[in-house]
Amino acid sequence: MDYRLESRPDTAAVAAIDHLLSTAAHAHFTQHPAWAGVPAGDRNASWVFFFGMEAQRARFSALIRVRRTPLLGYCLADIFRGPTADTPESLIAGMRALEQQLATMNLLAVRIDPFWSGPGSEEVRGALAGLGYLPMDDQPWSARTLEVQIDREPEQLLLSFRKETRYDVRKALKLNLDVREDLDDAGLVDFEKLY
Repeated sequence: MDYRLESRPDTAAVAAIDHLLSTAAHAHFTQHPAWAGVPAGDRNASWVFFFGMEAQRARFSALIRVRRTPLLGYCLADIFRGPTADTPESLIAGMRALEQQLATMNLLAVRIDPFWSGPGSEEVRGALAGLGYLPMDDQPWSARTLEVQIDREPEQLLLSFRKETRYDVRKALKLNLDVREDLDDAGLVDFEKLY
């Protein structure tokens, strides 16, 4: 497999990554190339792509946020809800290649969050553990699923949130936001235009 680390893949590579994400059972939208247009979170961070191609088809892809730390030029690499691969074998081979590629970047850590469940998940978990990847006790990003009981009045519900969350909700309400569920393709295009 031909692996590449690029800050801006060409249109053929983007199309191949897009195809992988649309066909892989274990893909998350935050690994889509368009997500690199979203600000990386702070001025010390940037996005890079690492992907593996075989016969003009992407088999492995990772959108990586690389963030410089204040410690002597070291970096942290985060792969949110990824990487993505077409098979467990492609995922493990891609991670091995990624480690070799990132070795030159003076990394403190590579944090991954494979969006993998169902068939092959035990194989993936075991192989990643063999590479030294272990579950984190305290993940630096939000949990996948939150449940909020809505069996009370709106103001009571707001009071059950943390102060910062209440502030954000009230601010959103003042902005008169339009919330839509189950967007079709046209709605997804509109959403992408926001970024």
